Amino acid sequence: MSIATHPFDALMEITARPPTVFVRGEGAWLWDDSGKRYLDFIQGWAVNCLGHSPPEIADALARVEGDARMELSNV
Repeated sequence: MSIATHPFDALMEITARPPTVFVRGEGAWLWDDSGKRYLDFIQGWAVNCLGHSPPEIADALARVEGDARMELSNV
């Protein structure tokens, strides 16, 4: 088993990192750590139905974050 190396480290090595690591998303598109672009055919799973990083949501979260501490759960 080979472990992909990336410019960041995990606090605990629980599982091996996948060979593709997405670092950015916009609308229906995702980019990996090497700059390759992917079309996300199943957006809505693990993201909202508006896609990745919709400007309206990102702006609203930035305003809320400035007003109060915000916690997000993965549950």
